[in-house]
Amino acid sequence: MDETICLRIRKRANRRVDWLAIGLSFMFIAFVPGSGKMNVLQWLALAIGVGIIIWALTKPLAEEIPSFQEAYKKASIVWGLWHSGGRTREQGFHVRYDSLKRILILDPYTAEFTNGTLFEGYFDTPKRAKIDICVLTREAVAKGISVRWYTKMQSVIYTIFNPENNDAWLVAEEHRPNVPRDDRPRKILKKERNKAEFLSIVDKYESLWRLARTPLPVEYSLEAQNAGNNQTTK
Repeated sequence: MDETICLRIRKRANRRVDWLAIGLSFMFIAFVPGSGKMNVLQWLALAIGVGIIIWALTKPLAEEIPSFQEAYKKASIVWGLWHSGGRTREQGFHVRYDSLKRILILDPYTAEFTNGTLFEGYFDTPKRAKIDICVLTREAVAKGISVRWYTKMQSVIYTIFNPENNDAWLVAEEHRPNVPRDDRPRKILKKERNKAEFLSIVDKYESLWRLARTPLPVEYSLEAQNAGNNQTTK
């Protein structure tokens, strides 16, 4: 699990203990021995104490994050900044949902991509990555999705949901060499809670989008995809 999320859970657990202590304090005040009949203030303290305890016990420690399938269904606009888009292609998000509007993925025609120096610890082979990129690009373009290719490897990739809305949020996924895809650290960022950081990431996406190029159909054709069969694996 993402170290950031683990830390967040621990902090929430500590806050839960604090709130339980506050709730019990109010209940103690309510039951302080008196004349035998509780007054208005004691009833009020009891109600507050019970309410705080119920709230503290029912509040989830970890923020509930919808699955990617649910997120794509609910979103009106999704932007992706990925390396090869392998997960998207395998799960068919670009075909199944109309919300995906933009895809930024690596340019498979740079020298760094072709000779494999870009991929140490990230992909099995340049050939495998190129197939993912060509297939995803071809199918996405056919669906009407805007696709651009960028050249510089990104250490963090993003999937951004409803980027221009107030309820916007994103998933940031850190790529670490030789770490399986499902074990990569992830961070959830919501615009309403982390507006400055969120807008900074969106600005970065927009800048990369402007610098990236629109691939030519001949570059992601089936013929171009198969042309790399003689590439050597690392």
